[in-house]
Amino acid sequence: MKKNEFDVLQKPELPQADNGGTPGVIDISLLTTEFVVAYAWPWDTTDGGIGPRPYDTYIMYFNDDIWTSNIVADLDEAHWPVYPVLFHKGEIPDGVYNVYYTVQDYAQNPIASSSSTKVTIIGASAPAYPSPTFPDFTDGRAPFTGVTKRRGVRIEATYPHISPGDSVEFNWHGTDFDGDPVPASQFRFEVQVGSGDQKAACVIPEHAVLCLGPGGKGTAYYHVTPSDPDNGGGDSLPASLRISFSDIVKLELNVSQGAPVTLPGTVLQGMNRVRLFGAPGMSVYASLISGTPARIVESGNLDYSFNLDQQGMGSLGVWPNGDYNPTLTVSGDHVPSPPQALVFRDAQSELNSPITYGYTSGAAADDPMFGLDPSYCTVYVKVDRSLSQAECVYVTVDGAAFLRGNSKAQAQKAPVPLNDFNGTASFDIIDTRSETVNVTLSLKQGTPDVTFTLTFEPFPSWKKHDWIITDDKPSPASS
Repeated sequence: MKKNEFDVLQKPELPQADNGGTPGVIDISLLTTEFVVAYAWPWDTTDGGIGPRPYDTYIMYFNDDIWTSNIVADLDEAHWPVYPVLFHKGEIPDGVYNVYYTVQDYAQNPIASSSSTKVTIIGASAPAYPSPTFPDFTDGRAPFTGVTKRRGVRIEATYPHISPGDSVEFNWHGTDFDGDPVPASQFRFEVQVGSGDQKAACVIPEHAVLCLGPGGKGTAYYHVTPSDPDNGGGDSLPASLRISFSDIVKLELNVSQGAPVTLPGTVLQGMNRVRLFGAPGMSVYASLISGTPARIVESGNLDYSFNLDQQGMGSLGVWPNGDYNPTLTVSGDHVPSPPQALVFRDAQSELNSPITYGYTSGAAADDPMFGLDPSYCTVYVKVDRSLSQAECVYVTVDGAAFLRGNSKAQAQKAPVPLNDFNGTASFDIIDTRSETVNVTLSLKQGTPDVTFTLTFEPFPSWKKHDWIITDDKPSPASS
C-alpha cells in the first residue's frame, strides 16, 4: 500500500510493545493470547466534524505487505474509543516493522493514512505445518469459470499427527493486480477434525476469491489447535493462488431502469445506464433495435463499439428521445446476449407539492472493481417556479447510500442547487451494498416532502449468493 504523502491520522498504539520489558519490542513467545493487537484511533478528516461512521473501512499494516482490514459495523461501533485490529501471532515473523493504518470512509473520499509506530518483533516461531493445498487448482491459477462452477475454492490441510478434535482455522485474503489489499477478500473459517479424517478442509466462497479481480492474488494459511497439547500446534506456511478472468465467454448485464422520458416544461430527459462484465479487453458491440428514436449516449447513434477494461468492466448510457421501451442488443467477442428491454417512465409529482421528479433504480451496488466508472442511480428534479423560488432541494438518503461527490459530512444529507432559470437539478446516489434505500426531497418551505425508494443490485452474478458454510463446503441458501 502506497501511503499518502501527508499523514493526517494519529499513529497506532501497540499495547503489547513492551511485554518483555523493552519498549517498542513485542516478544511473541511471551504473549498469553494468540494475537498481536494494534489500536487505530477514531478518525475525523473532514471539515464537517464527522468521525467514524458505519461502513468506514480501516486497514492496519505491518510494513506494506502484512495487513488486516475491518469495517465499522454499526453506530455503536462508530463510537468506540479505539479500534482494535488483531493479527494472528503466526502472521508476523521476527523483524522491525513500521505499523500504520489507512481509512477509506464510506463516502469514498480520498484514503487517509496515519503516521507510523516502529516496533520490533522477536520470539516468533517458524511455521509448524506444511502449506495448505487447493486440490482443484494445482497449478496455482484459479480461472473464473472454475471458481464459479464450484462456488468457490476448496482448501485442504494435511499435517503430521492430525487427530480427531483438532481445531483448524483457515485464513484467506488477497490483493488486486496492483498489489493493493482487497478488504472484501478476507475469509476465516474454523473446522473440527472428525474421527477417521486424514485432512481438514473448507471452501473459500467465490465472492472472497473473485473480488480480487483478474491478476489478483489470494494467500491462505491455517492454524492448528491440537486436541492433544503434546502435539504442538501453530501456523502453516502460506499458499497462494492467482485469479484469471480470461476464460469468461459470455457478457453479464445490469440495467438501471425508470429514467424519466422528460421533465415537463423542459427539454431535459433521463438516462438509463447499462453496466457490463466479461473477459478483460473483450470486444463489445451494442445496438438499439432500428426504428427507435432512442440513442446510445457515448456514440449519439443506434450502435456503439468498445472494449471492456482490464477488470472486465464497461458501461454505456441510453437516452429515450421519447421512446418508453427501446430494446438493446449486446454481443461480446461476437457472442450475443439476450435482448435487453429498457424502461423509461413519465416524471411524477405529489399532491400539493411543487416538486416533479423521476429516478432510476436497480443499478449495480458499487464496487472497487468498477474503478473510475462508479455505478449509481440518478434522481431528476424540477421545482415549479410559480409555486416556489427555492434555491436548493434538500436530499436525505439512508442505508449505506450516499450522494456522489459530497464530502463525508454531507454524504447522506445535503442541499442540491437548483437551476435558477427552470428549477431543475439532477444528482447521483451510490451504494456499495445491495439494498433498498429511502430518498427524501424537501424544499424546507412548508411544502410536502417527497419520499420514494430505489434499489441497488448485486453485480456481477457471483455476488448474488447467500452462503451457508458447512464443515467442508459452502452451499447457497438461495440461487
